[in-house]
Parts: sequence; structure tokens; C-alpha cells
Amino acid sequence: MKQSDYTVSVKNGVGIVFSNGLEVAHGYTTRLGGVSQPPFDALNLGWNRDEPKENIRRNYELLCDAFGLAINSLVLVNYKHGTNVLAVDKRYCGSGIISKPLPECDGLVTNDESVVLATLHADCACLFVYDSAARCIGIAHAGWRGIFGRIGAKLVEKMAEQYDSKAHNVKVAISPCICENCYEVDRSLAFEFEKEFRRNDVSLPHTNPEKAYLNLRLAAELQFLDCGILRENIYHISCCTYENEELFYSYRRDDKKAGASAGFITLRRNT
Repeated sequence: MKQSDYTVSVKNGVGIVFSNGLEVAHGYTTRLGGVSQPPFDALNLGWNRDEPKENIRRNYELLCDAFGLAINSLVLVNYKHGTNVLAVDKRYCGSGIISKPLPECDGLVTNDESVVLATLHADCACLFVYDSAARCIGIAHAGWRGIFGRIGAKLVEKMAEQYDSKAHNVKVAISPCICENCYEVDRSLAFEFEKEFRRNDVSLPHTNPEKAYLNLRLAAELQFLDCGILRENIYHISCCTYENEELFYSYRRDDKKAGASAGFITLRRNT
């Protein structure tokens, strides 16, 4: 599994991380720069957290102002820890942010340059995909259920179906998420992952024989390889959300006191 260069960018106090491997504008937000009060301090973007909605709206405004995004161009997944992927265009702009949510979905694709695709996370991975030849992008919220259900592959398949994307042209970045040293699961679930991805190393042993540690990042990479993505086109932003409390929210670490980070991607070139 290849590690990639990534950049931490802070503008107007608002921080994101992004992969240097993708040429389009994208990012995964940190906790830095918002107006949320403890325990959600400071850039909580999760609408279902127990804090005033005006704070969350202001956080979106701060993020958009800092990184040159139009808030009414965002289209937010309505995640349910599933594998449904929707194709969207400018008709859906504002969904989940300033207008009603989308139907249930954990993944989005588009070829519309006026759209910014967005997701929410607090340990789950954000999967970014980009095809420079077909000029299309995708994004997914990917927890263990989504990764087990191969939502990454479903993004690639949806771009092929909608925009004639070719797997060998697709680049992928995998965001910060909870790492294999911290993500404790039942041994039975780890065994199912080993069977699904045909690799014993998608899990690590635990001192408790009924438990194991799960490597979501590796399982995500394996499904992309299985659907034809070139290994050299898969990039990792290898930060652990659980371990890095200063920068990232973690539901496993903080339970209901965890805010939510956002992932976003648009066809505008990265700068």
C-alpha cells in the first residue's frame, strides 16, 4: 500500500488536508477555524450534532469563503452507511446544505463543473475519484459497511455508466480515517472482510481472541484494484482520525461529543 504526499492547508484559520495526487480541488476538513463551541470545537459540519444550526451554517460559510467555494454549489450526501451512488448535476446544488436533503445515498458522481460534491465523516473514510479524460469526479462516505459493500467500486462503475469513464484513467485518494491500530471490531467481522477481499492482512490480531483490528484503508484500496484502477493511481492521506485529536473528529474516541468533518471535490483545478 503506497503512502502519498499530502498537504495541510490553512486559510483564514480554516484547515483542510488534500492529496497531492489529484489535480482537481478537493479536501477533507480539520477541526480548525470554525465557530462551534466545546465539545464540537471548532469546525463542526454535521447537521445532526446537538448545537445551534446557525453555528453549523456559519462553519460552512467559513469553509467556502476560505477555499473559494460557493455554498449554494455544494451537494451533500444523505448517508446511511450504505452503497447507493447518485449521479447529480447543477439541479441538485444546495441539497443538504440550503435545501432539502437528497434521497438516501453514500456516494455521488458528476461531470458538472458547477457542482461541489460533499460528504460527512467522523472516522469513516472519504473516497475521492477523478477521471481526467472523461472529466468526471466522485465522492463517497465509506465506513465498514460501505467498504465491505464495495462503494468505491460502485463509484467507478457509476462514472463508467454515466460518463463513459475508463478505470485506467481514474485516480483515487483515500482520506484520513481511523487506522488499523485503533479500529477494534468483532473477530467475526474481521473474518468476513478477509473472505471478501481475499487477504488476511485486512485485519490485525488482538489480545482478545474475540476481537481484531480492521484495516479499512487497505480494504478500500483492494476494491479499487479489483475494478481496474492502477496501483500507481491510488493515493493515501495517511492520517488517523482517532489518534490525532487536535486535527480530527473521531466518533470512536469521543462518541456523541464528536463533531463531523466534510470531504469535498469539484472539477475546478487544484491550486
